[in-house]
Amino acid sequence: MKKIFIFTSILIVFIANSNIFSETKTDATSIYQQTLKKYGELKSFNAQIECKVYPYDKVTGNIIVEKPNKWKISLNLNVKGKNYNIFNLCTGQYVYDYDPFKNQIIKTVSSSAASGEITQFFPQFSLYDIDTVKLLETLTKNDKIKTFVLQSYFKKNYQNNQFTSVKLWVEEKSWLIKKIEVLNSEYESVMVINFNNIKIDEEIKKEEFEVSIPKGAKLLVER
Repeated sequence: MKKIFIFTSILIVFIANSNIFSETKTDATSIYQQTLKKYGELKSFNAQIECKVYPYDKVTGNIIVEKPNKWKISLNLNVKGKNYNIFNLCTGQYVYDYDPFKNQIIKTVSSSAASGEITQFFPQFSLYDIDTVKLLETLTKNDKIKTFVLQSYFKKNYQNNQFTSVKLWVEEKSWLIKKIEVLNSEYESVMVINFNNIKIDEEIKKEEFEVSIPKGAKLLVER
């Protein structure tokens, strides 16, 4: 279950943060900087996601982000043949995390509420704590659209060396991230996330950020 919540952290950090992690002028760095700049300029982001979070079966869902301080991640995962629905929702003021295994929601004050904007509010899995980045390959589709595959390495002792690096599949011109793969200390894949049907800067209905408490769920408030 911990990996699922780390997974949601990865999604929000990528969508929300617009910091530039390095000033080194390399091809890989230029691509990475252009990608972060793109996401920093977005007003809203909406995408379907398909992923593998080991050891779970395929996880599907949707992510919606609206600047300055709202987001919703809805996931469906299958564990031993049974489906579970998870959500992580920020209304701007509060964050709601629903754990279907315990049937409880944890409500906390959003760190983005204090600053008035989405920033790097998942420090436990900061994808910007990067030491180096390199370009692995360039993929071409129909001789036109290029996809850059980057590998970014975390700094030494980051998260007690639990994770070593993350791979990004970035589409040229749109600079949108189409795929993410996270590697552990043994350079084994632990998470693969695909983004489909991406929509940017479209109006999002306010109902998307309303809280719906599942039947019988406990609400725990952390102060």
